[in-house]
Amino acid sequence: MAQDIVFNKTVYDLGTVSEDADPVTATYIFTNKTKAPLAVATVRTTCGCTTANYSKAPILPGKQGSINIVYNPAGRPGVFNRSVTVFFSGKENPFVLQVKGYVRPGKPRKYAGYAYVLGKLQLRTTLVRFHPMKLGTQMQKSNVMVINSGNYSLQIRFKTEDPDFSAVMIPAKLAPGEKGEIVITRRSTEKQKQAEQRCVRLFELSSRENVLELLVKNELCQ
Repeated sequence: MAQDIVFNKTVYDLGTVSEDADPVTATYIFTNKTKAPLAVATVRTTCGCTTANYSKAPILPGKQGSINIVYNPAGRPGVFNRSVTVFFSGKENPFVLQVKGYVRPGKPRKYAGYAYVLGKLQLRTTLVRFHPMKLGTQMQKSNVMVINSGNYSLQIRFKTEDPDFSAVMIPAKLAPGEKGEIVITRRSTEKQKQAEQRCVRLFELSSRENVLELLVKNELCQ
């Protein structure tokens, strides 16, 4: 089987990345050396820190496909070495890929469990994924748990780049050390949009002592 599928590499070193950086991607290229079309059946990761996306369509003989492994460094300082298992259709034995590197510590995390830092706000995540809407549904909501890590009360303001999305902070102001939630709402009356999976990510626009401004930005779902 080793000659049927050839990878350009099975170990990918991402080098040094910051704990505050966006997720980083390792791309593995494979060549179909068989005489028939070949498809990736599934890719299994070993933790929530890694996600995979890959060529869904069958790869013709002699052609190449790709597998992207996305590693999220947030809240994971230090050396990492993760395994990913790739299963191909019609093949009993899987391939094991590795992604490794070093995450340089980022901004101090005052509160454990809130790995993301935007200004004086710590968040459980900055990425929100909305699955396709159920038939007859025109609205979805998703919450992001947060905590004020600063020394002053904090008000959160939002800007959105897509009219389908809006965000609100509950409560409107967070006292120092107080927990709250950002409620992001998706609304759509168009059937084509309702059938789509949509993702948005929160970004810091500006930060002052008492006010944090965030952008709710569209992002490709991985």
